[in-house]
Amino acid sequence: METIGEATDESSFRHLRIELIEMLRISQRVLDYATKAYESGRPEYAQHARSGRDRLDYLSHKIFITTAELRGAKQRDDTKLAFSEFLCKISVALFFICQHAYDVSSHAAELSTCGVYKPLKDIVIIATHVNSAMRLCAVALTKKKVEHVEQVLHEIDIWRRDTNQRGWPRGFFAHSMLAETILEQSIATSLLKIMDNMRAIALSSTALLVSNCDFFR
Repeated sequence: METIGEATDESSFRHLRIELIEMLRISQRVLDYATKAYESGRPEYAQHARSGRDRLDYLSHKIFITTAELRGAKQRDDTKLAFSEFLCKISVALFFICQHAYDVSSHAAELSTCGVYKPLKDIVIIATHVNSAMRLCAVALTKKKVEHVEQVLHEIDIWRRDTNQRGWPRGFFAHSMLAETILEQSIATSLLKIMDNMRAIALSSTALLVSNCDFFR
């Protein structure tokens, strides 16, 4: 028979899953608008990227507090502890992805004030990669499809290996350090950090889904 404590745990974990999926959806929207802001040069996309920021910050804080309480409770079994750790790691990575995406949108808005500019191909490529990775992770955790996050890990590892060999991003130091170039460097750095956090999400998601944890239903 299920004890009161077990029922409370199960309810808490289900709420955490719902909150994490909402956080994923907000993060996906933020990242999509941020990259569109750079690719299009339209400042309204930068404004859209910041919508929902308060809600995302609230969810991130709530997940952190709840998982900390669950980890600190007595007589917690290893499965529940591991589940809490995975959820916390994913939410923290999502939080930082959004912070970097906000930076991308802010710098893109600054670029749009410099007049007509042409987005760098290499930056557009990584923007496409991170958007695709985010969508796959969201689908994986919503539909519980581990093959999607395995695909994300595979593609990220290949892409990072390729970029390290090519010295990506190319072209920055071929011209003088204009204000636009500095902004593009900042955007490129933020996207690379997003990619690193995306990998952290994929690793934790893989472990979570492979464990076939009953709480993640």
